[in-house]
Amino acid sequence: KGAMVWFLPYAMGRDAARYPDPLAFKPERWIPFQTPSPWEFPVFQGGPRLCLGVTMAIFEAKVAMVMLLQKFTFQMNPEEVKKTTYCPNITMSVMNGKDSHHLWMSLHRRGLDDTSVRVGGA
Repeated sequence: KGAMVWFLPYAMGRDAARYPDPLAFKPERWIPFQTPSPWEFPVFQGGPRLCLGVTMAIFEAKVAMVMLLQKFTFQMNPEEVKKTTYCPNITMSVMNGKDSHHLWMSLHRRGLDDTSVRVGGA
């Protein structure tokens, strides 16, 4: 009773016991994907305080990805991959370099060989 508990999702995601080489950018560590427990991946919290919008947020992300992947392919320059890191703000994002706040990729329209656009997100 009266104890203070700190909740640090950033540190939890960098636990070397759970994620070997936790600071390396390795998206393949989640393939094949298995839904993590809300206690292991606490983005939407867990238990009685579970985010009410979790189902809608995940559905929107899936719809957006399907729409983009149907029309485009995405590639990163190998030099950009080496610079990829996380932005430790209140909402964590992936970015190309500590001073960037963007994730630069080449976007190629499916079915058109000569269409290429460089895109980045804030």
